[in-house]
Amino acid sequence: MHEYSIVASLIQICETHAKEHNATSVAKVRIAIGERSGVDSALVKSAFETFRLESPLCKNANIEIEYQPVVLHCQSCERDFSGENLTYSTCPFCRSQQVIITQGRELHLLNLELDIEDIQDSIQTQESYMMSSS
Repeated sequence: MHEYSIVASLIQICETHAKEHNATSVAKVRIAIGERSGVDSALVKSAFETFRLESPLCKNANIEIEYQPVVLHCQSCERDFSGENLTYSTCPFCRSQQVIITQGRELHLLNLELDIEDIQDSIQTQESYMMSSS
């Protein structure tokens, strides 16, 4: 179950970014899982619920998972197309079998919402940071 090692790394990344931005905690983690990534989203969610409790910065964080559909590219006609309801090996436009997957095998950290306390005013704010990690 490589989902556990993925989530352990994800928690470390969250902690690193939280510390870099002097955050008091991580409020939300948003990731995208590719349809053909081989990553089970239910296991990721379950592992996150367990691992977050071991991190003082992530213990109250929620995770949102988006699904990234497969996008294919035909090397013959140079067209991109969705993999939905199609045979991945054949281009629907020119029938070529020179097809590659260009999207849908990745796992990306899309953004983090961090709780940051302003020491001068004792005001707590939430900041969102966009990032991409493959």
